[in-house]
Amino acid sequence: MRALAALDRAPALRRYYPLFATRGELLRRLGRREDSVASYRRALELTPSLPVRRFLQQRIDEKSVAASRPPEHC
Repeated sequence: MRALAALDRAPALRRYYPLFATRGELLRRLGRREDSVASYRRALELTPSLPVRRFLQQRIDEKSVAASRPPEHC
């Protein structure tokens, strides 16, 4: 995450959607749902590619559904 934070400071990458999509994936794997969704949304704003937009929206929807589920009891 430190490496991605360092990339945030690079002006040339502020509109580079793969950076935000990658961050979203890493945050998803770390269980940081809200941060993950925010990164996926930023990537979604930046990409013109319809297939990529579909993928990112799917990731956002997965996180939104997971957030709205009640906790499971064993």
